[in-house]
Amino acid sequence: MTGGRVPDETPPASERAEALVNQAGRFARWATKAGAEFARGLPGAAAVETELQQLERTVLGELRRRLDNVDPLHDGRATSDTEGEPTLRTAATAPPKQTEPLRVAMAELLLRSIEQTRQRAREYLYLAILRQLLPDEARILSALADGSAYPLLHVDCRTGVTGTRRVLSNASTVGRAAGVAVPASVPRYLARLLHLDLVEVGEMDPTLAVQYDICLTDELVREAEDAARADGRARIVRQTLRMSALGRELWDACHPHDEQIWTEPGPDLPPAPEPDPEPEVHLPAVTVPWEVPADHGPATNGQ
Repeated sequence: MTGGRVPDETPPASERAEALVNQAGRFARWATKAGAEFARGLPGAAAVETELQQLERTVLGELRRRLDNVDPLHDGRATSDTEGEPTLRTAATAPPKQTEPLRVAMAELLLRSIEQTRQRAREYLYLAILRQLLPDEARILSALADGSAYPLLHVDCRTGVTGTRRVLSNASTVGRAAGVAVPASVPRYLARLLHLDLVEVGEMDPTLAVQYDICLTDELVREAEDAARADGRARIVRQTLRMSALGRELWDACHPHDEQIWTEPGPDLPPAPEPDPEPEVHLPAVTVPWEVPADHGPATNGQ
């Protein structure tokens, strides 16, 4: 018998984390197919749910530990697996260990999807959208929240018989009505809101003729018309802008109750607090052994 140390048969932490992720994924897929309510009615469901909660705590702990120690993913440049021996990572090389936190994060989402309600799922969606909004975009949503429609203009350049090139998209007076801080960025704001499906575009509204004329005086529109005429003929496309159904749901769920917050360009400073009243000084009563005369004037002769 040799005096060597018995090798440790405990698998490394990376293998344990991988096993936890795989187990969480299998359980999440099973629960998704069977249904959370049905799964609770099965024999032994309480024990499985307890095991799931323990698994979730373990996975989240491993996720936090690995995210704290994670390095950026390798970009394919030369590295050194051993000192003095540079190597080049190729597509055939095994993926770096830093991808494990991504698997753990997906497992966490799958675990959350098992217990979440429909309302909770909507809140996750609204929160994800809110994190992508800019302050000026929130002001535009507030201007559209009352159901109003605003003019939307595009400037095209027509070259030849069928050639058309768009020079400017999504010019509108809604930015001015909302009081955005950067009016020149309104076309970008509206492009982002359209991408998030928070606003929708409709056909031209003849009742907005005056608003269309005002929008044509915008500096961005005039510059786009000049650029279009330099290459061909300018063509104005008139449409309308409204809040979409998803935008309405988001606004109803998230808008602040104090309407003054977003209707005023800038909130005034709160009034200065009233100064604290000076404390009253209570002097002790003094007993005078003699009577004080009513007249405190100087004494005269003969008195």
